[in-house]
Amino acid sequence: MLKCSCLSPMALPTCLRVIEQPLSGSTNNQNQLCVNRLIAINRRNMVRVGLQISATLENIEKLEADADYAFFLKLTCSNCGETSEKWHDIIESERVQQDSRNSDGFNFYMKCKMCGRENSMDVVEKSNVAYTADDAGSFKTIVVFDCRGVEPVEFSPRTGWKVQSAENGQAFEDVDLSDDDWVEYDQKNNNSVGIYEFASKFVKLKK
Repeated sequence: MLKCSCLSPMALPTCLRVIEQPLSGSTNNQNQLCVNRLIAINRRNMVRVGLQISATLENIEKLEADADYAFFLKLTCSNCGETSEKWHDIIESERVQQDSRNSDGFNFYMKCKMCGRENSMDVVEKSNVAYTADDAGSFKTIVVFDCRGVEPVEFSPRTGWKVQSAENGQAFEDVDLSDDDWVEYDQKNNNSVGIYEFASKFVKLKK
């Protein structure tokens, strides 16, 4: 009888290989059992992490990142503790690793170079919210990630933000916060607008 290798989370990469290339002599029922156990392990290991931001807003009603915004993150593998040197982009509107085992895919998928574990992340549906003038100066969760085997440890804001000026003023697209500050001129209201002292942090949330 085929023994499922996913009984231990440490064996998760092996289990995934078994599913992708079933062992000789295994049955469809046995392979499905392996899939079901893998899903259960993923759920037990899933961590929900919120990205919080803080900023000083000048004549701005709201700052937001929509479903097409690329969150650039540095990640740490929960299995071996390896932290990626490169930035990884996660976009809510994009899906990867879509196949017969998981037709929905993920917003992000990676295989740890150190331990070989296969990890994934998703943006929690409807968790993406705007940072408003009422929030200015304090930290607020603007998006939540479902993390399976990997956790974000650093965020780079970069470009792609949307800004709405106060008092129904001018709207700005593709705002770049790479320098943590941004200044423009609202031609509708004839005044300056700006974002200053941008900061971010991650918090673990209850499911």
